[in-house]
Amino acid sequence: MRDNLADALKNFGQPQLALPLFKLSASEAEVAGDWADVAWICHNWAYSLRILGQLPEARETFQRSAEIGRKIGNAEVNIIGNELEVLRIDIILGEVETALPIIEQHVAKIRDWWQVNREKN
Repeated sequence: MRDNLADALKNFGQPQLALPLFKLSASEAEVAGDWADVAWICHNWAYSLRILGQLPEARETFQRSAEIGRKIGNAEVNIIGNELEVLRIDIILGEVETALPIIEQHVAKIRDWWQVNREKN
């Protein structure tokens, strides 16, 4: 419930009010061992941090979401989405030369994933 309220606040232009709710929701989900919720909450929390310009914190939280997602077996395309957000922040922070080759690798993975899934349908 708290996470839903935080999402609503973020979506209605009040991300600063959402931050403590995301933090508490993530902590509670972690204590409960609900890692899928932790990954989801961290993604939304990181988005709010990015909106507010808290880039190092947003980067760390997107990375946490990706790492948890990988550990629990989330779809690779969702994990890559979080990793691309980390790289977006790296570019904003001036790390273009480091980030671009990794972005290209991710784009190739997504292209391969898309092709495989397109052929299945």
